[in-house]
Amino acid sequence: MTDLVAINESKSDNVVSGEAEVKALESHLDQLGVSSRAVLVGLGDKTAATLR
Repeated sequence: MTDLVAINESKSDNVVSGEAEVKALESHLDQLGVSSRAVLVGLGDKTAATLR
């Protein structure tokens, strides 16, 4: 489990996520050796919509 946006903010209304954050997450997962075929599940409406 990981966060889409790598910041220390507990109020989700203050978190901005978009294409740049998805690309950064994909890069991070590549560095960890996670398969590009792995299924990503977004928890929460904003995260799920961003990943779609």
